[in-house]
Amino acid sequence: MAQELPAPLPKAPSVQAVAQVVVAPPPPPAPTAPPLNLSFAGRVRDPDGKESVYLTWGDKTLSAELGSVLPNGYRVERITVDAIDLLYVELNTPARLALPAAPRYEIR
Repeated sequence: MAQELPAPLPKAPSVQAVAQVVVAPPPPPAPTAPPLNLSFAGRVRDPDGKESVYLTWGDKTLSAELGSVLPNGYRVERITVDAIDLLYVELNTPARLALPAAPRYEIR
């Protein structure tokens, strides 16, 4: 009696190993202070020596005095003849707004 050989098993499909590279998204950019968007409008010195600088911000006119916090989040740190030094309080970021030279008056 002849023995019957079992039927061959079907070939399994070949499996190729595929390496998956997972790329992490880049970190979010570091927070930055918003742009100043301020323009010089004028300057006033009170008789007692207190100085105020007037600035325009959009369609608003602002009075900036030493220590005042402007609506855009900047605090006035120092006012000099040629600039206003500001600090964006939330991020402790300094900024400077250059001021035009004072007009010269000629007395005759």
